[in-house]
Amino acid sequence: MLGSTGCEHEVCTGSPVVWKDDGTTHCASTAEAILGTSTTDNPFDGGPILETSLEVVTVQDETSNTFGFIVTSAGALGGSYDCTPSGGSVVEITYEEVGAYSATVVSCTLTVTLTPTDGGMVAVGTFSALLSIPDGGTKTLSDGTFDIPVTVD
Repeated sequence: MLGSTGCEHEVCTGSPVVWKDDGTTHCASTAEAILGTSTTDNPFDGGPILETSLEVVTVQDETSNTFGFIVTSAGALGGSYDCTPSGGSVVEITYEEVGAYSATVVSCTLTVTLTPTDGGMVAVGTFSALLSIPDGGTKTLSDGTFDIPVTVD
């Protein structure tokens, strides 16, 4: 073990979400992926727009770090996204050490593939981000991967 901030790669075997925080490997002890849809009004013509969202929340045992993301897309969800809001999608990442800091996203990329399985659906993808922390420094999240059964809301 690398203490309370990370884990050796072997310890991450079977982890639903794995990433590097400034080069230190982190692995989620548990993760939940929730897929939902909603209908909103188009701001241009008032017509309905179907939006699909995938929210991922992780728990990392023995740390005070939290990590999660939500990606929302007009219509079907799947493909590559970034943290720059566009007309068709939005990505939000949250990363914090409870009681110490809450990071602000400078930039990020995320890929998502939703695959049907015998028992439902699984979300698989990758992520990376550059984060700004309150002391003026930055954190780099890299080599992020996830593979999580999906709960449909």
